[in-house]
Amino acid sequence: MRRNLLSFLWFFLTGNVLFAQNSTICVPVDPRWAPRERTIDMHHLRLEVEFEPAKGRVIGKSTLTFSPLFRPNESIWIDAIRFSISLLTLNGQKVRYTLSDSGVAIFPQKLFRDKVNILEINYSAYPEKGLYFTGWDDPTGKGRKQIWTQGQGIDHRHWIPYYDEQHDKLTTEIIVHFDKQYRTISNGKLLSVDTLGDKIRWHYLQDRPHAGYLIMLAIGDYLPHKTVLKYDNGEIEFEEFTYPDIPTSAASTYRYSHLFMTHFQKLLKVYYPWPGPYRQVPVVDFIYGAMENTGAVIFGENLISEPSTESYKNYHFVNAHEMAHQWFGNLITAWSARHHWLHESFATYFDLLSTLWTDGDFAFSSKVRQAITRVKFQEAENNLPLAHSEAGTARHYQKGGVVLHMLRQLVGDEAFYESLRVFLERHRFRNVHSEDLLYAFHEVTGRNLQWFWDQWIYGSGMPKISLIWKEEIDKKSKRLVLHFSQENIYKPDSTKTFRLYFDIEIKTTKRSYKIPVEIRTKRDTFYIPLQIDESALMVNPDPGKIQLIEWTEIFDPNQNIVKYAQLPYDRFFAYTLTSKGFSTADLNLLVNEENPIVLEHWINAFGRNITRPEMWNFFRKFQDDRVKIALLRFTDVTFWKGRTENELLDFANTDNPLLKALVYVRLINSRPEKINIYKESINVPKSFTTQNERLQMAIAEANLLKNQSSYEAVFEFAETTYMGSVRAQAINYLGRVNYKSEKLVKLCVHALGHYDKNLAQSALQYLRNITEKSERKWIEEEVKKFKKVWPEWKVKKAERLLEIQ
Repeated sequence: MRRNLLSFLWFFLTGNVLFAQNSTICVPVDPRWAPRERTIDMHHLRLEVEFEPAKGRVIGKSTLTFSPLFRPNESIWIDAIRFSISLLTLNGQKVRYTLSDSGVAIFPQKLFRDKVNILEINYSAYPEKGLYFTGWDDPTGKGRKQIWTQGQGIDHRHWIPYYDEQHDKLTTEIIVHFDKQYRTISNGKLLSVDTLGDKIRWHYLQDRPHAGYLIMLAIGDYLPHKTVLKYDNGEIEFEEFTYPDIPTSAASTYRYSHLFMTHFQKLLKVYYPWPGPYRQVPVVDFIYGAMENTGAVIFGENLISEPSTESYKNYHFVNAHEMAHQWFGNLITAWSARHHWLHESFATYFDLLSTLWTDGDFAFSSKVRQAITRVKFQEAENNLPLAHSEAGTARHYQKGGVVLHMLRQLVGDEAFYESLRVFLERHRFRNVHSEDLLYAFHEVTGRNLQWFWDQWIYGSGMPKISLIWKEEIDKKSKRLVLHFSQENIYKPDSTKTFRLYFDIEIKTTKRSYKIPVEIRTKRDTFYIPLQIDESALMVNPDPGKIQLIEWTEIFDPNQNIVKYAQLPYDRFFAYTLTSKGFSTADLNLLVNEENPIVLEHWINAFGRNITRPEMWNFFRKFQDDRVKIALLRFTDVTFWKGRTENELLDFANTDNPLLKALVYVRLINSRPEKINIYKESINVPKSFTTQNERLQMAIAEANLLKNQSSYEAVFEFAETTYMGSVRAQAINYLGRVNYKSEKLVKLCVHALGHYDKNLAQSALQYLRNITEKSERKWIEEEVKKFKKVWPEWKVKKAERLLEIQ
C-alpha cells in the first residue's frame, strides 16, 4: 500500500498520467495546461482611439459587449496595464470599480447569463508593450514615423481594456483618428475614411470572431499594391504595402502571394475565411519576424526585397507561414498554450511546402533537414513534448512541421487533407484541443492513430538510427539483410522506442525498387529475397530524408548512394554523412548538375577544398549568382593575391548587391593600394534594401584605412534612417575601434528606448564603455532631454540601465 501511494504521489507531483492502448504516458506538468478562468463571454469590441505618438500615449474609448457565463456575476475583471480611467459605465450607468496596475475590477449589481451587457471605458495609457511608437521621439527627425501593434500572447492589455485571453473570441471594430499625412491599416472591412480637419477618421470592422491578440493596427507612410486573385467561387483582394521611396519592392516582396493562396485553398478545400482584403504591412524593426494578425499581417521591414536583392533576402517563406495562420491559429485557435503547436506546426509545415512549390524537392529536403537539426539540439536539452506550453520554438515550429509531414506520409495525401478540411470546418471560429485534430483523422481515415499522438504529440524525444546491411547466401537462396538500431536522442539508455514508417530505396545489379518498412524496437531486422545472380549495390533509407530521424550511420562502403540514389538530396546527404575526405573524383558526381541550389549545397559541403585548382575551375564556369556567392565565401586574401584582378572583377559583373559587396571586400583586402579605383568601379546602389551590404563595405574600408573619415562613414549607418539590425552592427564596430563622438552618444541614448532588443543592447554596451567624465556628461544631458518626452517607464528603464541616480 505504501509503495502504491508513493507511486501515485510521484506521478501527481511530477506530471499528468495519460492512459492509451494499454500503455502509460507520464506528461510533464504544464503550468498553462488550461487557460485562465473567465466569468464572461465577450461578443464585440468597439475601440475608438487617438494618439500622442511623441509621448507614447493612447487615448481611447472601449465599448465591450458581453454576457455572463453560467453563474450570476457580481464582479468582472478587465485586463488593463497601468491605465488611467476617466469614465466607466455599465449599461449606461456608472458602476463601482477598483483600478490596479494590472487591470480593473468592476462590481455591478448581479448580472445573469440571459442578458447582453455593454461596458464602456474612457481611458488613457502609456503602453510598454502591445502598441509601439517608432520614430516620433527621434531627435534627428530622420527615422520613419510609425505606430504598430504586436498582441501575441497577452500584450494588447497594455493599450486595450478587455479580457485578454485567446480562448474567448469576439468580433472587433477599430476606429482611429490620426494625422491625415499617414495611412491607418487594420483588420477586416474598411467601412469609412472621413477627413476631419487635419485628421482622418478610419473605421474598420472585423465581423467574424477571432482571438483578441490578433487585433492589428499599423500607421505610417505607405504605398499600397492592390491585386485580385480570382478562383471558382469568388475572388480575394490583396492590399500589400511598401514604402513610397521603394515602389519597385512590392512586386518582388509579394511575388508568391497569389501562388500560396491558390495552393492553400486547393489543398484545404476551405476558402480564405476573412472579410476585406488580405493585407500585409512592413514595419520598422518589428520585435519578431512577422505576425499573422487576422487578414492583416505585419512583418519586419528587413524582409522587404527589390528585384536585385530578392534572390538572397526575401519575404517569400515567411509570407507562406503567416498566410497559413489565417486557417491555423486564426480560423481555429488553440484553447490554451498547451495546444499552441496547432498554430505554429501547421504554419511551419506549409512554409516547408512553399519551398517545394517555388524551389523544388532538393530545397524542400534541405529545409526539412535544417529543421531536424534544430529539433535535435532542443530534444537533447529536456524531455518536454510537442503539446506543452514550454516546449520551445524548435518543437512548436520545426518538430511539429516535420511530424505533420510524417503524418501525411502515413495516411496518404487525400486522407491527410480531407482530415484537415473536416477539422477546420467543424471548429471554424472556435477554440480547439490537440485531440480535436486526432478525432478528425480517426473519422476520416478509420484508423486508430492514438499511438501517433502519444509518440509525437504527447511524447518526447526523437530517434537516432543506424542502418547496416549485408547479403546472405546458401546453396538455394540469397537474401539482403537489413539491421536497424535505434535509441532516443534525449536518453540513449532509455527503453522508449519509436514506431516509424518509411520507404527503403534499393538498387541491385538487376533492378531498382522501393519497399516500405515499419520499425518498432531497438533492433529490427528485415530480410529481402534476392536472385542468386543478383547483388545489392545500394540501400537508401527514407528517400528525401524527410523523417524526424537523426541518421548516425548508413552503411555505404562504396558511396553507391551518392552514385545511384534517385533524388539529388539523398546523394548529397550520403556524401556528407559518409565522406572520408575530398578527392578530385568527387567532381564526377556533379558532371550533369545545373541546379544552382544543388550546386550551392555541394560547394558548402566541399568547404575550403573549392580553392583547389580542379575544384575552382569546375565551379567557376557556372554563371548563377547563387553559385558565385557560395564560392566567394570560401576565399580569402591569400587566395586572391595569387589570381588575376580581372577574374575577381568578373564576379562583380552583376546587379546582385551582395555579390558586388563580397567582390569589393576581397579586392581592397588583396590590393589595398587600389581602393579608390575599386570604390568607383564597384557600385552598390544606395537603396533601402542594400543597407547591410553597404555597411560591410564601409567596415572593410575602415579596417584598412583606420582614419577618422572611414570611421565616420561607418557612423552614418548608426543613424536612425537605417534598420535596427544595421545600426546595431555599426555601433558594435565603432565601440570596438574606440570611436567616440557626442552624436553617437546621443543616438545610443535614444536607442536605449528602442524596441529592437539587439539595437538597445548594442547601444547600452557602447555607453557603458564610456568612462571619461566629460563624455558621461553627454549621456546625462541627453537623458534629461528625453525625460520631457518619454513615458515614465521608458525613462526609468534608461536610468536603470545606465545606473543614473
